[in-house]
Amino acid sequence: MEKNLLVTGPPGCGKTTVLSKLSKLLSDRGYVVGGIICPEIRCAAIRQGFEIVDLLGRRGTLAHVSLAGSGVPMISRYGVNLTDLDEISREAFSRKADVFVVDEIGPMELKSEVFAAEVWGKLESETPLAAAVHFRTSSGFIAKVKARSDTRLIVVTPQNREELPALLCRRLVEYLGPRK
Repeated sequence: MEKNLLVTGPPGCGKTTVLSKLSKLLSDRGYVVGGIICPEIRCAAIRQGFEIVDLLGRRGTLAHVSLAGSGVPMISRYGVNLTDLDEISREAFSRKADVFVVDEIGPMELKSEVFAAEVWGKLESETPLAAAVHFRTSSGFIAKVKARSDTRLIVVTPQNREELPALLCRRLVEYLGPRK
């Protein structure tokens, strides 16, 4: 049975919602869910950037339009805050958890070698990981993650997105065994 579950699909298909609902289902069953999510930062309904949130700890800025031109790595119009990304990645993945959730393993996050190394370390560990990954990416780090023999790739569609959190939860509970 694959211990690492990846959700993928085009933008707006529901990957984040699936992982959020999965996290809640697992927490409700008594499992400790660690990892990272990266919600949008909006001002007057306009996306200005993204936060980086350690599910069991602190939050910071992943990327923001205000960082453009400051010498940091860029993705589209967003400057990537490597300081927060590196520090929060180290902290989040060093915590004890039953399951790790990552939303997402994407171009912004992969500007950090620390983030990539921490994610790979969790993929290699006994602890299961559920993550969102880019749909069309077929090279580099994401391709290596998708190609792992202990990883299952699931495409989120309008037809399956409502049932996926429960399905993923069942698979992870089967892998983990009953909560003690």
